This record gives sequence, C-alpha cells and structure tokens, in this order.
Amino acid sequence: MVQYISLAFRLLFSFLGGLFGTPGFIRIVWIGSSEGSQKLISLMLFAKLKLADVRKDDFQENKVHLTIARANSAKNREKLLEFLEKNSGLEIGEMEVKEVRLMESKLTPQGPIYKEVYKVSL
Repeated sequence: MVQYISLAFRLLFSFLGGLFGTPGFIRIVWIGSSEGSQKLISLMLFAKLKLADVRKDDFQENKVHLTIARANSAKNREKLLEFLEKNSGLEIGEMEVKEVRLMESKLTPQGPIYKEVYKVSL
C-alpha cells in the first residue's frame, strides 16, 4: 500500500506587521506570520535557487507577510499610521498551506497583470 505524506503546513498570521516604505511614504501595509513562517521561507529559498538564472532577486530580506493594502497617495497617511499603532498586537488568523503557486507579475499603467506559471500541491 502506498502512503501519501502531506507537506502542507499551518501558517499563523499573528501580528499587524506594519508598512514597507517609510512613515512619510507608505507603499505597502502588511500582516506578519509567526508559526509556519520558517517552512515558507524554506520554500522561497528553494524557488530562488531554482530560478536564479532566470530571475533577478530584488529583495534581500525574507519576510513572510501578507499584503493587505497598497498606498498610491499620502491621503489619510496620519490615520493609517494611527491605525497601525493602535492595532499592532492584533491577532489575525491562520490558514493551511496546501499548495504553492508561482506567479508572473507584469506591471502596466492600468495595474499589475498576474499569470500562474507553475503550481504544486504539498
């Protein structure tokens, strides 16, 4: 009898991480992960190694996060900073990671266009 071993794992989003950019120029608001993040980082590093000859790695830091907002103006910046400060200990939720999808992103003036390139079940 063949036994299937699942490599799926639980990812716990446990804190409102903050922002990418600076308080004066907020680009991305994100939530961070505590439990399961090391497994996701291992998958990211594996993908980077396999794609090193076709993809330039723009990011130096491996920070497991879920983007919840992108800012395209400074409107309401103070309200957003206040919200982030008040909710920094907010517990968000969890998810089970059962598959990984490699996505291609093309930036256009109308916004990004995403295309699935590869998918693997864990």
